[in-house]
Amino acid sequence: MRKSLILPLLEQRVRIIGQVRRDTALYLPPEPEPKRRGPKRKYGQRLDAAMLDTLPAQEMNLMLYGKLQLVRLRSAITVARFLKGVPVRAVWCEMRQDDNTWSRPRLILATETELSAQAVVEIYAERWGIEPLFHNLKRWWGVTNLWQQSKGALELWMQIRSTAYALTQLLALKLWESFPLMEIAPWRKGAMITAGLFGQWMRIQFIGLPVRHAYNPKSGNFVMPFPTQDQRLQC
Repeated sequence: MRKSLILPLLEQRVRIIGQVRRDTALYLPPEPEPKRRGPKRKYGQRLDAAMLDTLPAQEMNLMLYGKLQLVRLRSAITVARFLKGVPVRAVWCEMRQDDNTWSRPRLILATETELSAQAVVEIYAERWGIEPLFHNLKRWWGVTNLWQQSKGALELWMQIRSTAYALTQLLALKLWESFPLMEIAPWRKGAMITAGLFGQWMRIQFIGLPVRHAYNPKSGNFVMPFPTQDQRLQC
C-alpha cells in the first residue's frame, strides 16, 4: 500500500484492503480529553511489539489460497500515520506451516473498520485468483506496449484478453476429465489440468484455421471452417 496511490482513492470513498510492512507506524485512537485550545490529537499510544503480544489471538481454519489452512489472527482498530490519521482495521495473520511452526505475521490493513479480522483475511486472499491476470496483462500480453494506442483500443484489447484468460481457466476446471492430456503432454500423466495446458491444446487446434472465412455476411451465420496447413509452418 503506497500513500501516493491510497490517499487519492480514499478521497473518492474507495474501500481499501492491503498488506503493509510489519513495522508500519500504527497508533491507537487518542483517548478522550477535556476541551482545550488547538487542534485535537490524531494519534494515541503507538502500537509496539510488546503491546501486540497482549492482543487476544484467534485460531481458525480458513480456505485460503486454494487450500484449508490453520491461521492465527490478532486484530485492533488503529490509526495509520502514513495515511494521515485514517482509522483502519489492522490484522496480523500467521499461518501454520508444514513443520508445525507459525509463519511470520503478515500485517493487513482495511479502511472498513467494521469488518472482522476473519473477513479481512478472506477478502485479501481473493487476490490469489486475481493478480495473475494483471501480471499477464502487464508482462506477457503486451499492455506495456499499448501506451501509444487510444483509450478505447486499450480497453477493448484488455477486455478481450481477460475474457479469453477467464474462459481457459473455467474450461480447464470443467473439462479436465475429457482433456486429451496424452496428446499434449504425455510426460505429465496424472497431473492437474491447468489453463496453460488447455491453451496449448487450443493453439494446436486453431493453427491454420481460417477463422476469417467462417462468417458468411450474406446469411449472417458462423460455420466452423476446416483446418488448413498454416503457411508459416511450411519449410
